[in-house]
Amino acid sequence: APVLGQNLTSATSIAPGSTLYVSANFSDATTGVQNVYFILNGAVNQTNTTSSSPGIATNYNFSYVPSASQIGQTLNFTINATDFVGNKLASSLMQVTVSDNIAPNLVFVSPVDNYNSSVTNFTVFFNVTDNSATTVYCNVTVDGQVNSTVNSTTIVSSVFTTYNATIGPYADGSHQWNVSCWDTTSNVNTSTSRFFKVDTVAPVLGQNLTSATSIAPGSTLYVYSNFSDATTGVQTV
Repeated sequence: APVLGQNLTSATSIAPGSTLYVSANFSDATTGVQNVYFILNGAVNQTNTTSSSPGIATNYNFSYVPSASQIGQTLNFTINATDFVGNKLASSLMQVTVSDNIAPNLVFVSPVDNYNSSVTNFTVFFNVTDNSATTVYCNVTVDGQVNSTVNSTTIVSSVFTTYNATIGPYADGSHQWNVSCWDTTSNVNTSTSRFFKVDTVAPVLGQNLTSATSIAPGSTLYVYSNFSDATTGVQTV
C-alpha cells in the first residue's frame, strides 16, 4: 500500500466562512499513487486524480470552507490514497472544530456625531448583522453607563437590520455614547464613541439698542443685539 509521510490541517478550530487547508504526503514504492480522496465525516468530499511516480513522495492539498450550520460540530477528516493495483492507505484522523469567533458587524445610522438636541430624550439608530447568529444582543452606553438594551431574535445572517433605542433624559451639556453588540457565542463588538449635546436653554441676551430713537426718512438706522449661548453657541440670528 502507499506510505504516509505526514498529514496536517491549517487549524484545529475554524470560523464558518473561513478556509481550512488539509494536506497529506504519500508515496508508493512500486506502482506509484493513483488516486487520493479527501474524506469528511466518512464520506468522499473531493478527489485528486493526479498520479505520482513510483518512489516519489507527493503532497496532496485540499481546502474546505465550513458553513454557519456547522457551528459547534467537530469535523473528522482523513485523506486516503490508492496505488495502481488497488492497495489503500488512510491517513490518521484529523479533527477540526467549527466555532464562531466573529463579532457582530455594527454601523451607526443616527444621530450624527456631535449632534445637538434641544430635548433631553431622543432615539438612536444603528445597523447590526452577524456572520452566523440569528440572535444578537445590544446595549447603548452613555457616559459610561448602560442606558438601553436591545435584544433581537429576528436578525438574518449577513443582512443588516436596523434597530433603535430611546435614551435619556440627560442634563444640558456634552455627552459621550457608544453601542455594544454580542452574539450567542459571546463575540462582542463595541463601536467607536460619538458625542451629543443637550441644550434646553435659549440664548442669553446681553443688550440691544438702536443708533437713534428718532430718524428722518432716507437715513440709516442701526439696530444691535448681543447674544451668547453657554452650551451649543448661537447658530442663527
